[in-house]
Amino acid sequence: MAPTSDTTTSAQPSKNTKAKEQWKWNIWKQKTSEEKKSPEVFNVHRALLCFYSPYHDRLLNGIFVEGLVPPTEPLVVQANSSILELFYTWLYTGTIHLAKDPESCQWDFGMIKLYVFADELNCTALQRSIIPAQVGFSESLSSLAGFDCNALLSNSSLESSGLYRYHLDTFAEHWNGTTDGKSSDALAEDVLPRNFAYRLLLRKFDESSEDDEDCSCCHDPCAYHGHENEEERKATCEAPDDEAKTEEFDFETDTESESESIAGPNNRSAGEKRKHDDGETTTSEAKRVKTT
Repeated sequence: MAPTSDTTTSAQPSKNTKAKEQWKWNIWKQKTSEEKKSPEVFNVHRALLCFYSPYHDRLLNGIFVEGLVPPTEPLVVQANSSILELFYTWLYTGTIHLAKDPESCQWDFGMIKLYVFADELNCTALQRSIIPAQVGFSESLSSLAGFDCNALLSNSSLESSGLYRYHLDTFAEHWNGTTDGKSSDALAEDVLPRNFAYRLLLRKFDESSEDDEDCSCCHDPCAYHGHENEEERKATCEAPDDEAKTEEFDFETDTESESESIAGPNNRSAGEKRKHDDGETTTSEAKRVKTT
């Protein structure tokens, strides 16, 4: 019996060791596969990129290595390829080319992710372009962005941003407290993010809350632009606001010597059929919320 016991004991560690090695190999293979995914590359004029993106201005024109030694490889940007494409087309057209879906929140998700990306680049102009587009979209459908959109925005650490305040104001002024005809008390769980619900409650107790007819969320998009003063507001927002265009279009990538390349991860896998016009932002089937 002893030899049998010894044999069993010695075989067990060998099996565990093999399993651990197999696990390490799988992890290594997975990481290697991810690194080998070819990113999408967009060529952008350096002056244009640096003008609208203070982040790239400091990177390419400052004391960093990229500014002292011209990069020979594309600058890697940690963003979904479709969001990067939206940014690219906005740089050259001044409009946000994202198709509108009246039934789901795909458009809202796309705008929020683009807004978060603009915040990372400190691109104030893009953030200000998103606000009137969001206002026009909500007005055309008489509905609000879904609860999942508020959760995404709340989790992005942008609770002091103009877009967050816009979402908060629209719910404070136009949400009747029901979801699919059910009151919030009848629901099994809270539909609003905790921080968002808390701020919404404070707004409800605010005696200075605006009337629907004069609410800034419908009539004053400029209130969410974060202007430093009245002079700066007049200099940037006196012209009529442009709504986001939704048509599809083809464009050629600029290859002139003055252009810089920016690359984002290509997240379009083989089984996915999502296109650029839905933003590739989420697979959620969240729907918009009806207004009062």
